[in-house]
Amino acid sequence: MPKKIINGKSTVERIAEEWDRIRAENLKLSVVDFCKRVGISVSSLYHNYPEWAEQIRKWRDGEKIRVLSPMTKKREKVSQAEAIQLVDKLRKELISLKSENEKLKGEKEKLSKSVKKLEKQQKHNEVLRSVQMQLGNKLRKYLPNQKVNTILIELQEFEENHLKLIEKVD
Repeated sequence: MPKKIINGKSTVERIAEEWDRIRAENLKLSVVDFCKRVGISVSSLYHNYPEWAEQIRKWRDGEKIRVLSPMTKKREKVSQAEAIQLVDKLRKELISLKSENEKLKGEKEKLSKSVKKLEKQQKHNEVLRSVQMQLGNKLRKYLPNQKVNTILIELQEFEENHLKLIEKVD
């Protein structure tokens, strides 16, 4: 397998040089970021240099103990008991997610009905405002200003009472 030479350095040399640099600068990089800086793919690092990938993770994570789930372990390292346990766990999660999904569907349906109701009320309010404006204009045309203002105030009160009645009916 030919090694890629960049700036006169092999992949291993570039990895070692970048490793020294991140340690000197005390950078806690992910494996992905480290690979970008070195100029190799993540899969190349994991496949050809797994010890470097592990060393980078350990440096980033510090003293934290990394517990792998059976899903991230290699097939040959997963015991039958772990596999059964994982399948049971996933089945329970699936049941839980289905239940949550049903609840959310119910909530969505309720919210959709509420939205339709509010849209209907909004249209009704717009019609009432239009009628109120037309009445106000007609009244201004035929009555003195003081009486018009009194009538408009009464109309607003009527509209508010009307809306309260609509809310009670719905």
